[in-house]
Amino acid sequence: MLTGCALVLLVWFAAANLQVVRIHFWIVTEGAPLIVVIAISGSLGAVSAGLWSRIRRRRAARPPR
Repeated sequence: MLTGCALVLLVWFAAANLQVVRIHFWIVTEGAPLIVVIAISGSLGAVSAGLWSRIRRRRAARPPR
């Protein structure tokens, strides 16, 4: 339920921000639509949260030493 609400808000926020923004990497500067930047950031956040959750579950399932 909470994930669905977060996804709806992310899509709504991304759709409302269609302008092109400049992205500064270490060496180069590129332009990209803000909707792409938001989508990539949201995806990376979801992947990192999923990995962190998986690590915590594995540690909790381990028997004590």
